[in-house]
Amino acid sequence: MKPGEDRGMRMRHILLIFFRRAVLLGVLFSCGVVTDASDQNMDRAVERLQAAGPHYHRGCSEFEAGDYKKAAAAFQKCVQEMPEHAYARYYLANLSYIRAEYSEAAAHMERALDGFAAMQELTAYAAAKKVDDIDSLRETLERLWNSTRSCRDSREIEFAWNQLDKQESDLDFASRRRQKLADRLKAHYLYFSGNIYFQMRQVPEAFERYQAAWALDPRHAGAVNNIIAILHGAGRASQAMEVLSRAEAEGLDEQLNLKLIEMLHRSLGRSTEGILRETIHPSSGSPLEALRLSLEFRHAGSLEPPIYVNAYILYNGETRKAVLIDPGVRDGRIETFIRDRALKLSAILLTHGHPDHIGAAPHYAGLFQVPIGIHAADADRLAAPPGFLIRDGEEINFDGLRIRALHTPGHTRGGVCFLSEDLLFTGDTLFRNDIGRAGGDEEMSDEQARKLLLTGIRTKLLPLPDGTRICPGHGKTTSLLREKTENPFLK
Repeated sequence: MKPGEDRGMRMRHILLIFFRRAVLLGVLFSCGVVTDASDQNMDRAVERLQAAGPHYHRGCSEFEAGDYKKAAAAFQKCVQEMPEHAYARYYLANLSYIRAEYSEAAAHMERALDGFAAMQELTAYAAAKKVDDIDSLRETLERLWNSTRSCRDSREIEFAWNQLDKQESDLDFASRRRQKLADRLKAHYLYFSGNIYFQMRQVPEAFERYQAAWALDPRHAGAVNNIIAILHGAGRASQAMEVLSRAEAEGLDEQLNLKLIEMLHRSLGRSTEGILRETIHPSSGSPLEALRLSLEFRHAGSLEPPIYVNAYILYNGETRKAVLIDPGVRDGRIETFIRDRALKLSAILLTHGHPDHIGAAPHYAGLFQVPIGIHAADADRLAAPPGFLIRDGEEINFDGLRIRALHTPGHTRGGVCFLSEDLLFTGDTLFRNDIGRAGGDEEMSDEQARKLLLTGIRTKLLPLPDGTRICPGHGKTTSLLREKTENPFLK
């Protein structure tokens, strides 16, 4: 996405990202206007914050409900009580952004950024006083967990949570986690500030803010995408590629704008194979082939930027028999490929029941008049009953196109991987350098779900031959040998 493209959507994306991952950190990152570190001044700052708090939280509620007029009034009352309340200033900046009053938005953001150091100072004071520090950190982690769409981010949050359980009395640990989360929050401030400057056509200032955001949070995909877009637009493709390489090393594959990445590769005369599409062959030299298509998916009702999900067309080049795996989004390339290759689609197979993997399954089932197959434990996630249920260990035979199902629950109760010769379609069970996010099941704890997921990976996937090609639900393909030796979650 280009920095100036679709202003309304970009604005809403920024607001939602902050609301879900940053504004609610207010219980942890309390702010105050403090230049003298004395307890007396700090206590006064806490009192001022408490006076401003009801207005701030009312503003958050109104903002979430979409009543921007009432939200603005509440935030104005908040800054009357505490003029440098950074969170309220951030919201006021967003409200100004909505009205396209960019100079006013920039002014609010500068005051928000100026007050950020005071927020941390007051937080440190609260920690020294042991003022609900651990409980606040726990609440923050829970909110981050509920909002993130990235499996890698989920892993980091899980680690912090597990460490928190072990070290609740360790204020040094709490301080380290607080600092990391504070850096992520400030990165969002800087990112939004960059977007304001971009709207004001102050591109150098915007670029500087995006770089600062990225420096604080190497996993800030929005900042990375915009840095790449600006560099590419300025004819600095080689530098853009360096940024891309660093972002990919951070595991941001599924959050990067793949259309932009493909444009970048083309401008450098590089192959685009493997970005938005990839042809996959088994090592046996058989007529089996698979096409991976990266589809742009947006969660229903979400204002966050799209993620890219992989759909696969697995087919026999001789018999033309084929299956479609995980069509989460309607994409013209799917129908075109099937028709151009004269493939005979036999079924749609679903690795699990999340919307980004099943969204377009009914459409293609109707278009090609084929049944949908899914594990029974996830069947209720479909709008209509599936054509058939998939069982653990069974071999499904579509006129010579043989596929074995391996039940690997944990990401969902009905998570399944599909093995055909040495091609393994893992959905959200196993990725390059990562595993699926576990949890969210009312019938088991998150810890039980994580153990179940890892047990399935270790007992059913890792014993397969090292040359098995991993075809994941997001990101690039990989090999089983590589994941055995390099995936940090399988150590």
